[in-house]
Amino acid sequence: MSPAVGTELTNGLLSYSGPFIRYAYAFQGFIQVNPGDPRFSTQTQVALGSRYSYGSAGANYYGGFVGGQSEGSVPPGTFAFAGFRFAAADGTHYGFIRLSVSAGVIDFDYARYETTPGVGIISPVPEPGTLALLALERSV
Repeated sequence: MSPAVGTELTNGLLSYSGPFIRYAYAFQGFIQVNPGDPRFSTQTQVALGSRYSYGSAGANYYGGFVGGQSEGSVPPGTFAFAGFRFAAADGTHYGFIRLSVSAGVIDFDYARYETTPGVGIISPVPEPGTLALLALERSV
């Protein structure tokens, strides 16, 4: 079944062009997902991260959600956001997904989107107590 007319131009993730394919931006702590953002991709494939191995040379990691290599990279053991948009019967909606990143694993935490079509959304800013705990965790 093919998508409805127009959805291919509407759906997408905030992403950048990596060495092989497009990768989703990994935003930490705060993200604005707005209409007209030029970073939206309408490609049929946008990856969170990937691993490339060649012989005995070891693995190379690409994409922001694989812990450290490229745009908006996320250290293992932390949360990050990915921005998205999608077409619905009443118009285009904007949202974000919160993901947790650990060694070799990306877990879905939650997603939110703006219920009013055509209106952007802002991810929650971490509470001061959460920031203090993160700082303490990193210093241990």
